[in-house]
Amino acid sequence: MREHGTHVSTLDGVRGLAVLLVMLYHFAHVDLVSELPADRLFYRLAMTGWIGVDLFFALSGFLITGILLRSKEASRYFGVFYGRRALRIFPLYYGYLALLFWVIFPLVSHHGVGDERAKAEAVQASWPWFVLYLSNIKQTFAGVFFGAGAGHLWSLAIEEQFYVIWPLVIRYLPVAVVRRVCLVLLPLALVLRIGMAASGVSADTIWVFTLARLDGLLAGALLAIAVQRGLVFEGWLMRGMPLAFVTLVCGLAVMGGHVESSPWIYTVGLTVVALVAVGLVYTAYGSQRHPLFSHPALTFLGKYSYALYVLHPLVREAAVKALGTPRLLFGSQIPWQIAFSAACLAASVLMALLSWHLLEKRFHRWKEVFFSYREPGDFQTLQRSSRAAENGSASTLH
Repeated sequence: MREHGTHVSTLDGVRGLAVLLVMLYHFAHVDLVSELPADRLFYRLAMTGWIGVDLFFALSGFLITGILLRSKEASRYFGVFYGRRALRIFPLYYGYLALLFWVIFPLVSHHGVGDERAKAEAVQASWPWFVLYLSNIKQTFAGVFFGAGAGHLWSLAIEEQFYVIWPLVIRYLPVAVVRRVCLVLLPLALVLRIGMAASGVSADTIWVFTLARLDGLLAGALLAIAVQRGLVFEGWLMRGMPLAFVTLVCGLAVMGGHVESSPWIYTVGLTVVALVAVGLVYTAYGSQRHPLFSHPALTFLGKYSYALYVLHPLVREAAVKALGTPRLLFGSQIPWQIAFSAACLAASVLMALLSWHLLEKRFHRWKEVFFSYREPGDFQTLQRSSRAAENGSASTLH
C-alpha cells in the first residue's frame, strides 16, 4: 500500500469526474423544449450531476484530514496549513469576486432587465458574506439561492469553514476521539435534514446549510483515519464501487434527477450519495491504475478542477446569451445540448488554463518556500516548488 501523503494521480481522476459532473449539470440548465421521452431521460440524467459536489466534499475530507494527521505534532502546524490553503484558494476566489462585483454586476445593473438585474443586485448587496466565505449561511437564513454567477460558491464556503475548524479538532483531540466525533456528527447531519424537511424548510436551504452537509466531509475524514491505521483495500469492494455509482445515478434519475425532486433525495439520499462518493475515493486511492480514474481526460480535468469549478458558470451565462433558445433536430434537443455542453466545456478549460498560468501558479510556488515544515526561504525548496508549478499541478491540495 502506498504511503498516505504521496501524490496519487487517480485522485486527480476523482476531481476530474466531480468537476465534469458539476459542469454538465450546469450546462444542461437550459430551457427544455422537447417532449420526446429520450430528451426527458437525457435531462434527468444530466440533472444528477450535482453529486459531483458531494464527491468534492468526500475527497476534501479525506485529503485534508490526512494532511492534518500527518502534521499533527508539527511546531508550525497551524501556520503551515492555513498559509498553504490561503495561497491555493484565495487568489482565484477573490479574483473571481472582484470580477463579479466590480465588472459584471455593475454592467448587469445598468444594462440588464427584470430577473437578471434583480439577481445581480441581490448578490451585490450580500458581498460581505461572500468575502467572509459565509454566502451559504446568508442563503440559509434568507431562504434564497443566489444565482448570477455566484450560486455555486456556497460549496466553497462550506469547505472553507471546514478548513478553519477541522485543524483545531485534529490538533487538540486524540485520533480515537476524532473518529468518534465523525461517527456521531455524520448521522446527525441526516437527522438534521429530516427535521428541517419535516418543518417545511426548502430543499435549496437544506442543500446549502453547513451542518446539514457534513456527511461527505466526515465520511472522507473517517476514510483518512482508517488509512492511517492500515486499512486493507479489498479488491471486490473497489470493483463494485463504479457499479454502485451507476446505480445511484440511475436511481436519482428515476426520482427526477434534481436534488429537490423528492424529499428522499435531500434527506436520506444525500447520506447515500456521500457514502458512494467516499467509496469512489477509496477505490481511486487503493487502485493506482484504475481504468476510470487513471484516464488521461479525467486526470487532466482534475488538475485544473478548482478553476474549472469557479469559472464555468460565467462561460455558461455567456453561451446562453450568445446562443439563445435551444434548437431541435428531428424533434430532439439532445444534439444541440451536446454541442452546447462541448463548447462550454472547451471554453471553460481554456479559461482554467489561463487562470492557472497567469494567476494561480504565481502563488502556488510560494507554498513550499514560506509554508513548509522546513525552514522558510530555502533556495532548493523554491526551485522544487517552481518546477512543480511549471508542471501544472493546479489541483494540489498540499
